[in-house]
Amino acid sequence: MKMESEKGNSENEMATWLEQALEREAMEKGRVPDREKLRQDTEELMEIWREVPVEEHRFSKETAKAQVFRRISAEKRRVWQMVMAGSVAACIVFIVGIFSAPYLVPSKDKELVVVELKDRATVLFAGGEALDLDNISTDEMTAKLGEGVYYDKEKRFLDLSKAIIGEREMRLLRNPRGKRMSVALADGSKVWLNAGTELRFPSRFKNKSRNVSVKGQAYFKVTKKGSPFFVNTKGMKVRVLGTEFGVKGYPGERRHITLVEGSVSLESENGKTVLKPSEQGVLVSGGKLKRRKVYVDEYVGWKNNRLIFKNKSFEELRPRLERWFDVTFVGSESLSRKDRFTGSFTENDGIDMVMELFLFNSDLKYEKNTNYVYIEK
Repeated sequence: MKMESEKGNSENEMATWLEQALEREAMEKGRVPDREKLRQDTEELMEIWREVPVEEHRFSKETAKAQVFRRISAEKRRVWQMVMAGSVAACIVFIVGIFSAPYLVPSKDKELVVVELKDRATVLFAGGEALDLDNISTDEMTAKLGEGVYYDKEKRFLDLSKAIIGEREMRLLRNPRGKRMSVALADGSKVWLNAGTELRFPSRFKNKSRNVSVKGQAYFKVTKKGSPFFVNTKGMKVRVLGTEFGVKGYPGERRHITLVEGSVSLESENGKTVLKPSEQGVLVSGGKLKRRKVYVDEYVGWKNNRLIFKNKSFEELRPRLERWFDVTFVGSESLSRKDRFTGSFTENDGIDMVMELFLFNSDLKYEKNTNYVYIEK
């Protein structure tokens, strides 16, 4: 009876978890969920969940979820052809959406345009049109971005500094997980984008100020001109004239600015500060700013394709690793939060080499399947 009770509780928890994830995904896409269709698709996925042995439910929720994914893969559902970067919850939402897309009903708000090019470098325009940089001809690039624009696919470098542009408009450059790229803006300033980062910028800057926005992690080398350069990330605003610094503003993670050269002023809702080289401004609770000295390479080494960390737990590193390798870890709660790790890896070092560090002197093992890494005893 106890085992049946645990299975029932697990089912209820899983069903709730799925429904919330589906609803959240729908809202993020600017759509309203059709309740009846959503219920049907949730039940269809739950049928797979019920096939997982109860012992695995009891051992670990993450392990049980992993079993669901494995069974879906075994049944050759199309999801593995279109795996989207994100959390385990987001992946299940995407699975359901693939074999039952009609569960989403378009909302009346047409301002939000959803573009599913998650694994490619993409430029989005104000009207919602998307330009896939890795699959575009020179003529099409000239027509869309202006004469003088150049994109090096091998180096993943977009040069907009010599573009001949007419009307000023806002653009969004989206860099996928597992990759890094750089862009030269209209004023000659260069920006490096880490994995899973978005940069919003104008096709040309106004005379009085230069403004861009970042969601994710970026490194700036700002060209010195008469007008100030502003970088906005949620909760913070950076003002510079000409300098080099890093910005981190991934959703759900601590936001900070790391100064490499020069000087920047940093402003938040309830704080102001000026940073010196090797200092970092961190956004803390209450919209306040905290200034501290840091080992700069740990925060900007990614710009040179190096993954560097010092005295960090796996849980602290997990989001970085998932973006860097474009994977999702399942069962990572098995790793002790007390263990601390220090390491330096290059872009060519695969995830196998990194996992050797984390599982050294451990009875845990891991298995990689497409974009998932399963950690188990």
